[in-house]
Amino acid sequence: MTTNKYHAKKVYYDTSNRMMVSQAMIACYRHKGKLKLPSDILCFDRGTPVTAGTVVLRRCNGDSKFEFKVYRTLVDLFGSHAVICHYPIELIPSGQCYPEGKDWKIDFAIKPSLYAKEPSMLIEAKGVLTESCISNLVTLELTHPEYFNALYLIFERALPTTNRVIRRLLKTDFQHRILLLEQFVELEVLQQAAI
Repeated sequence: MTTNKYHAKKVYYDTSNRMMVSQAMIACYRHKGKLKLPSDILCFDRGTPVTAGTVVLRRCNGDSKFEFKVYRTLVDLFGSHAVICHYPIELIPSGQCYPEGKDWKIDFAIKPSLYAKEPSMLIEAKGVLTESCISNLVTLELTHPEYFNALYLIFERALPTTNRVIRRLLKTDFQHRILLLEQFVELEVLQQAAI
């Protein structure tokens, strides 16, 4: 059993201008019900790695524009070889309550090298904080503290300080891992500069 995700529209990326393309502009490329995109516009959806200039953009099953923005930022910071999309973690093994078990596909994992067995960082991009995310977060802390301690929650606009669990986490050491995307980029740039 996997957790539900919001299913947003596909995201289109113009590799020549390095920007996202609006749905209205994409409609211009639809002829007789079929979409025919120019070679420099990529669709962020299911598929295989795609080379875009010197940057490889893996086509993940991106569920939102924000998730795509986080993905592009991570590729810029760590390189495409280090970014893994939808990293699966078994929260609860199969049993009577969960015959198929319960998994959480964390949006992104960062592996420091190709030979690393475990990721050094997990990133969950949140446009909207859901109850299932909070439930998964609590379960992750109980069942996999090593993953919990590597997790960053990256929010799009504002931190959801009205949520009881987030409010409590903001009073612990975890507070440094609940960030807006811009804060995360600043933190990573400073940490990489210190190396």
